[in-house]
Amino acid sequence: MIYAALAHLFAVMSPGPDTAIIIREVSFNKRRGGLFCAFGIGVGILIHCYLAIFGISTLLLSNNIAGDLISMFGSFYLIFIGISSFKSETQTSEKSQLMSSSFINGFITNIFNIKALIFFISLFSIILNDDISSIGKIFIPIYFAVATSLWFSFLTIVLTHDNIQKRWEPVQEIINKIAGSILIALGCLILINILF
Repeated sequence: MIYAALAHLFAVMSPGPDTAIIIREVSFNKRRGGLFCAFGIGVGILIHCYLAIFGISTLLLSNNIAGDLISMFGSFYLIFIGISSFKSETQTSEKSQLMSSSFINGFITNIFNIKALIFFISLFSIILNDDISSIGKIFIPIYFAVATSLWFSFLTIVLTHDNIQKRWEPVQEIINKIAGSILIALGCLILINILF
């Protein structure tokens, strides 16, 4: 279990779509947006874990069409969010809309990440071989979800610290465009992998 926790920690900390979406949310919606996005990513991880435990992820991946559709939807969503990052105006929606959109962006980016699906199938194939109890099957996914949310919340807090924000604000539009470009590039790479 310790090795699984370490593998998860390294996977979460490595740059990818989740990191890019956090940077995008922090840039547009500040700390509040980043924290709700982190929570959305954590909920996505929780679902990935339970899908892996009950074998649903394996069934999805065994069907090439289902796997491709998941990847395709995820890639289109990343491209859509990336393109929206190029809009010059900042988001001026109400708090409830901000919270839901940031949460949804984190959730969808994570849940349709085919690499996360594969990662948790591999991880739980090792964990379940250790003959864990029914209580363990309930609480291990919660641990992974909470650990993920905490990491991205920490990243959000670091990125929205006063000292960093002072340096961030003069180049915010550039950061928005860089984050958007990364999301578009990730989406395009996923599409290329599906099609070729």
